[in-house]
Amino acid sequence: MHQEQHKRSAFTAFLLAIGVVFGNIASSPLFVMKTIVRYNGGLPAVTEEFVLGALSLIIWTLTILATLKYIFLVMKADNGGEGGIFALYFMVRQDRRTRKVLRIAAIVGAGMLLADSIITPSITVTSAVEGLHTAQATDRLLGEGDVKKILFILLIVVLLYISQGVGRNRITVALGPIVFVWLLFIGGTGTALLLRHPEVLRAFDPVLGVKFLTSNLNNAGIKLMGSVFLVVTGAEAFYSDMGHAGRDASRASWPFVKICLLLSYLGQGAYLLDAAKDPSLAAVEDFNPFFYMLPERLRPLAVILAVLVAFAVSHTVVVSAFTMVSQAIRREVLPHMETLYSPRHEGSVFIPAVNRLLFVGCVFVVLFFRSSTRMEAAYGLAIAVAMLMTTVLLSVYLWKTKKKPVLSVLCTVLFGAVELVCIKGSSHKFTEGGYISEGLALLLIILMMVWKYGCVLESRLTKRVPIADYIGKLQALKADDSIPLTADNIVYVCYGDDFDYADHAVLYSILDKDVKRAQAWWFIKVNVLDVPNGQSYRVENFGTDCVFRVMLYLGFNEEQSINLYLRKIVEELMDSGEMPKQRRKFSVYDNDRVGDFRFVFIKKKMPMKSGLPAWQDVILRGKYAIRSLAGKDEQWYGLDTAVLIHETVPLFISPRRMDGVELTRIRTGEPEK
Repeated sequence: MHQEQHKRSAFTAFLLAIGVVFGNIASSPLFVMKTIVRYNGGLPAVTEEFVLGALSLIIWTLTILATLKYIFLVMKADNGGEGGIFALYFMVRQDRRTRKVLRIAAIVGAGMLLADSIITPSITVTSAVEGLHTAQATDRLLGEGDVKKILFILLIVVLLYISQGVGRNRITVALGPIVFVWLLFIGGTGTALLLRHPEVLRAFDPVLGVKFLTSNLNNAGIKLMGSVFLVVTGAEAFYSDMGHAGRDASRASWPFVKICLLLSYLGQGAYLLDAAKDPSLAAVEDFNPFFYMLPERLRPLAVILAVLVAFAVSHTVVVSAFTMVSQAIRREVLPHMETLYSPRHEGSVFIPAVNRLLFVGCVFVVLFFRSSTRMEAAYGLAIAVAMLMTTVLLSVYLWKTKKKPVLSVLCTVLFGAVELVCIKGSSHKFTEGGYISEGLALLLIILMMVWKYGCVLESRLTKRVPIADYIGKLQALKADDSIPLTADNIVYVCYGDDFDYADHAVLYSILDKDVKRAQAWWFIKVNVLDVPNGQSYRVENFGTDCVFRVMLYLGFNEEQSINLYLRKIVEELMDSGEMPKQRRKFSVYDNDRVGDFRFVFIKKKMPMKSGLPAWQDVILRGKYAIRSLAGKDEQWYGLDTAVLIHETVPLFISPRRMDGVELTRIRTGEPEK
């Protein structure tokens, strides 16, 4: 019985890894060979040397970057089972001398990956739908022009992003079987064609790839590597999504995935040897070897499977974006946003604001490019830069954390060289449409940089005071029955790692701005750990039973629902006798041991005349503008239904606020001037 459960759970993990971790790369046969043929001059330029050379470059790019880099090395650099570029940054940021540079590398990589999260669903869904044109029975559905095709694509996109909010758990469960069937299909059809031309197996010789890349037969030149690189555009998801299935299950599933991918590419190469001899195919617009190599009766089935896998792939890309943004929020690289956690899939989150952003971006890309051929120009360059940033962080991890300098140098040279060649080969795409993805990435990078350095500046400008200096006043306020009780517990979410200090604005809010009397005041700070799981806290009562400074330590995959944690802390302090009982006189609950709560959120704003250097003023105003667009802090902390108090205070009082103000007093009896 236990063996059967173990086998079943192992197979479930296998399917989950195939669907979530490898779903992205599984869709690459839809468009990779098509792009390579197009940039080399089309079907008339296809020769045996071209086929063998292109296949060799595909095989070894997939082996070096996907297998060696991500499967064997990067996926070992897990942070408590979690991956992703921010998880890797968390493990190498201890050295203060390199922290800023590494932070920039992580932010640049994240910006590029988020931009790719908009392009990938667009090109995958569009490539799948365009397969309808390859069979007469389905071609009639689309008719002439692009109208029906675009509407069909947009319908799938709408369903994709709506399902994130209402059915993502069911979709996640279905991903594995869908991608598994897809891989069997592409591997089987590729094998059938490979048997006709077994000579394409010579492509496993890496010399053929290098020789063709540098030969006169290569009409595309270095641009060829920009097309070949598309075979590994899903490799970064290996690392960022492995927490959903587990590292061991992900690595164990890769051989099956890679074999199916290679069989598909080899089959397409074998088909091209015959297709090059058919002049009628040379006239086909947007010729795609993946669909045309199939018998026409199989093409409708291939399109159905392609649409299903495109939907699945797009789902995994969006899930990966949610995970990355969640990690960025916890490290103050992005502002707090409403985040919903899945109770059925540990580590799975849903961020509505990000979902809306990705939806709008995806619709824009579909309407702007209108075909997968034009989308190819916007695809690849951003992810190549992101992978290079991962190589930088990996090299530091191997050198500093694992103490393996030789391996670090080898990885830097090998992976860095291949990725730089791919970036060079993709650079021409910028003017052909790549400026869309790079522009999106740049916008996201600027947003993250402004927020991060805005937080640093805000911390420097915030006046902090010792809580102990105000204990007497707070105790006197608690005992003053002439002032109405605001709540039994008043809670301030604070910032700063110093345990004995609080923001001056917090004490001002209690004692000066609408005096807030309570039985207990709570100054709580949430500290995000560098590991995914963990729940602990420290508390200081300053020798009182009414003033508490709480440091809450949560793993970066834990929910931020501080009202639940705080209620538990209050109960434990009551049980230990550190604070008096707060049993309510009237309550619908017979055993309600805790009084009511008011959560106070203080919103800071910039003074009109800050007196700061211009660049600091711009960054801080930009930070507050981003904050206003991102939503409210209480959504992040799970306090949507709590009783809240909002207050606005200036970040600081500028010493130049009275500059230029000259008032002359008019005394009684004097004429007005």
